[in-house]
Amino acid sequence: PEALRHAVVAKNQPILRATLSSYRHQIAAALVRDDAVAVNHRLAAMLASYCDILFAVNRQPHPGEKRLIAFAEHHCPQRPPAMAADLRQVLAAGATMDPTLLGHLDRALDGLDALLMAEGLLA
Repeated sequence: PEALRHAVVAKNQPILRATLSSYRHQIAAALVRDDAVAVNHRLAAMLASYCDILFAVNRQPHPGEKRLIAFAEHHCPQRPPAMAADLRQVLAAGATMDPTLLGHLDRALDGLDALLMAEGLLA
């Protein structure tokens, strides 16, 4: 239903980076602390919210936790153009605590925000 689609976006989009307790803020703090476990944990949560939004936009039921990027590529025609590459860069940078992680994360989230604006789900 359309109300659920809007509710999923309204719940998940702000926690990606729009609030003080957002995943992006927590990841940035974990990078400063050099806390690889916290970075990994928050990236997993961020990816889950990102995919929740993407599946809602495409009116797809959530497939579970495995192979989310591959599933989205095959079942979500409405997606950021560089989604898979952007998310793989985020995950690779997070795994090595690369200082470029936040830049990659911002690019991935910018793509999602652009999609939400194009779909009329974000002002």
